[in-house]
Amino acid sequence: MNTVLRISLALSFLGCFNGQAQMERKIDDYLKKVYQNHTIPGFAAVVVKDGEIVYKSGFGKKSLGEHAAFTHKTVSDIGSLTKSITALAIMQLVEQNRVSLDTPVVQYLPDFRTANKEMSDKITVRMLLNNTAGLKSNSVPSYHPSTKALEHLLDNLRTTFLSKEPGTSYEYSNADFGIAGLLIQRLTGMSYEAYVEENIFAPLQMNSSISNSLTLDTSLSLHGHYYGTQPLPSQNRGFAKSGEYVPAGSATQSTVEDLGNYLVALLNRGRFKGKEVFSEESIKHIWHPNISFQGLSKADGGNGKKYQYGLGWMISEIDGRNVVHHGGSTGTMSSFTMIDVVNKTATSLLFNLDLTFIDKHQFVPHYTIANNILHLANEEDISAFGIPIVGDETKNTFELNLKEKDKYVGEYHFESGGFSWMNFGLILKVEMTPHQELKSMVLRDNETVGEFYLDFINPSTCVTRNIANPETIRFTFTPRGEIKGLFWNGRRYKKKKETDMENRRTYTLAENKRVVLPDNWTFDKTSSGFMASHPESKSKITGWINSTSIGMDKSNIATYLANLQLTGQGLKTKQNFSIHTWEMQSFQTAQGAILTIFSSVTSESQIHLVLESNGSDHTKNVSDVMIPLITFLMTNSI
Repeated sequence: MNTVLRISLALSFLGCFNGQAQMERKIDDYLKKVYQNHTIPGFAAVVVKDGEIVYKSGFGKKSLGEHAAFTHKTVSDIGSLTKSITALAIMQLVEQNRVSLDTPVVQYLPDFRTANKEMSDKITVRMLLNNTAGLKSNSVPSYHPSTKALEHLLDNLRTTFLSKEPGTSYEYSNADFGIAGLLIQRLTGMSYEAYVEENIFAPLQMNSSISNSLTLDTSLSLHGHYYGTQPLPSQNRGFAKSGEYVPAGSATQSTVEDLGNYLVALLNRGRFKGKEVFSEESIKHIWHPNISFQGLSKADGGNGKKYQYGLGWMISEIDGRNVVHHGGSTGTMSSFTMIDVVNKTATSLLFNLDLTFIDKHQFVPHYTIANNILHLANEEDISAFGIPIVGDETKNTFELNLKEKDKYVGEYHFESGGFSWMNFGLILKVEMTPHQELKSMVLRDNETVGEFYLDFINPSTCVTRNIANPETIRFTFTPRGEIKGLFWNGRRYKKKKETDMENRRTYTLAENKRVVLPDNWTFDKTSSGFMASHPESKSKITGWINSTSIGMDKSNIATYLANLQLTGQGLKTKQNFSIHTWEMQSFQTAQGAILTIFSSVTSESQIHLVLESNGSDHTKNVSDVMIPLITFLMTNSI
């Protein structure tokens, strides 16, 4: 090789090296500014270009109040990015001719059905993956941390009615992907978690990634932060780890370093370090538009064009180029991934704060950050995509007088609505600050999980003000003008009166467990729990608490029922409160009484409560006696 050629090659290499270093520096400078001007306690980013990781770094801390840094090796929730992994797992089975995308799910899962079976029989595998099956996420509130979790989801769907023709419209659904995960289990004979770890994480050398909610070491993983006037460190994130929604993203954790390997394979036609993990054809399928839905409006900084949904991925046009993207949200953490397929550039970000619902009028959203990283990686200028071009329309000048403000102060207890498994046990406390502002703290098990100021629009309606998007709260009143409760984000809260506990008594059982009952009920402790009754109405409650220690199980309940003369029974239903799944079923006796069994079984305890009363009293007893009793049990460490 002559000297001129050697010098030319050296200069070319040096130019490439300098270009790479300059690109990395620009990305780093941009992310440093994001961190300085944002409220995120910590985050990390990875960038892939031309088949390799070209940038990875972390910013800030793992948690406020701690010294540990958030780095590219920090394990964090990826949330619904898991949906893309589930879709790829299904595509691997398609490649092996073990499943067909356009075959009805019932052909593979004969016991799959909704209450209107003729509708659910039309749902295909593809419809699960492109969110057109019509299985609403909140139709099956979920917490069931066991190897049978997905079977439990299947059982619950039997009481759910489909309201839309399958395949006709897009509706974001965790339940769709839960059933897809069950399909993987049934076809492979492996748990969903084991299949993903063996067939995706292992070959991609994603050594710090895990999707198993049963083996997740929460002591080593991030807890994230809640929304307050500043981020609020979370102490306990286990309540949100739904076993039924693992294939949708409730438990999967990873690092940006691992996600970089995932992106390398996606941009390299399914190959990683010379080995094919999934086919190029599978990638084409998951990135092919299936159904459209409303994208980001011009007012919110978008272009008003519709997004498309492929299989576990969204596809849209941003700044004149087509990109593939998906976010993930777990309440205290979030992720965002964006891929520029044409320029073979991609980025993944992990945050220890849920940026999905961050106030975009105060802070840069995650899709704006990801989009600008891709611009910088391709030596382009950053853009204002995703930055609202109109002000916060909830801002107003209405002001309550001080006398009116006083009546809003108090405690509001969650009753129903929303994702019950995430909201049960919530208490909203409204207090007056020294500056005469109304401020609310949201509590669960004495931990503050939210905080905001109340900005009133009129005497019955206010807007929340903190680092998250403003939400509307509407108060309800008695005919006398007293506040009964409130509605917040689809959830109903009842205002606690000073007399609510005055007419109730607390009784202590074995092992420091307690129950609460109206003070006009008699109470007797038994070897396995308690018995209580109302002397006048003859209503009674039999309770078995922490009955694993006494061998109480469902067979005992069956024996209990067998000793009664039953003339009819109602549908068995399930409701999930915090870490407890409650199973409820009512029966009618030959004497005309109604009997309802409430059962909750976890790995640590069993709770069985049987209410028996006549028809006219039963509904009132459920609302006035059983619901407060169950609420007390859930908020007092049973």
